[in-house]
Amino acid sequence: MKTFYYLIVLHALYLSACNKIYIEPNLPAETQTGANTFGCKVNGKKWIPKAWFVFNMGASWYNGSFRIWEVRYTNTPKVDQQISIRVESVNGTGSYVLNKIHHVQFRNQLNSCDYNTDSLNTGHLIITKLDTINKIISGRFDFKVKQAGCPDIEVSEGRFDYNYH
Repeated sequence: MKTFYYLIVLHALYLSACNKIYIEPNLPAETQTGANTFGCKVNGKKWIPKAWFVFNMGASWYNGSFRIWEVRYTNTPKVDQQISIRVESVNGTGSYVLNKIHHVQFRNQLNSCDYNTDSLNTGHLIITKLDTINKIISGRFDFKVKQAGCPDIEVSEGRFDYNYH
């Protein structure tokens, strides 16, 4: 009877292990500590970077030139989606219109669509902290982009907090 009991317990443990529930991570908090975080919503769904290699994501600021690059993979070391933001003349906190000059690219290799901000597809970037001594840059962003033959993209609730290099 003991053996039968152990088999039932083992079977129950096996079945419970097969029913793992995936819990989508929350967007990172809006911090200003150099926490190396990034997140947004793409068409209302949470978008958190997921990279195989550290060099596939990060931020830089040098002489006013600010860049963020983030990627998201599924289960292979192939980029599925990428968000890149480039803004020139960032020398402190403030707001910037994302367009052709201050640029965002959203690349979706899952459906072969590349999106770019321009005079018709725009967004906003707000730098909430730029600490050039401790190398911290933080802020928020949003943008809407369209590409012929591709679904429209609306990115909202974007936030980042980086120790830049």
